Amino acid sequence: MMRKGQLDPGRNLLMMELIGSLVRVDEHPDTTLRGLEGTVMDETRNMLMIANGPRRRWVQKKDGHFSFRMAGQGNDAWTKVEGGNMLFRPEDRTRKCERMITVNGRAKLSEKDGKQDDYKDG
Repeated sequence: MMRKGQLDPGRNLLMMELIGSLVRVDEHPDTTLRGLEGTVMDETRNMLMIANGPRRRWVQKKDGHFSFRMAGQGNDAWTKVEGGNMLFRPEDRTRKCERMITVNGRAKLSEKDGKQDDYKDG
């Protein structure tokens, strides 16, 4: 249970830079990726590059379920995120995810905002 004024971990995570964080693929349509754990080395709108030792794998965000542990958190808590909620360019994700809510412990966009956000500056 979150205290008043405390940021939701899923929302907080998606507003941060993911490169350098630890990630685990919990569920994915590509069964060979399930259980993959490593460090996020790069990110595009649709993909995460995950390094596990010398091996680097590009993983599609869509339809995947991921758990992240941010560097410097000082605990073993993993935050679960649905891949569909990360389908933004990294530079756009922070401002779009300011309107995130959490449902059943998972970060999720509110229905009002949807995935096709018509955000315009000005």
